[in-house]
Amino acid sequence: MTKFEEFRQVIARLREPDGYPWDRKQTHASLKKTCIEEIRFQRQIIFR
Repeated sequence: MTKFEEFRQVIARLREPDGYPWDRKQTHASLKKTCIEEIRFQRQIIFR
């Protein structure tokens, strides 16, 4: 099994009905907002 396949299994487990609630309710739109915030944070650290 590749690392990517392992990653996909973890994500699938988190999104199962008895998985982690935060992961189950995420959508592409909500993840986009979170990713943009994280990128801005990382950019601030890199370009201090």
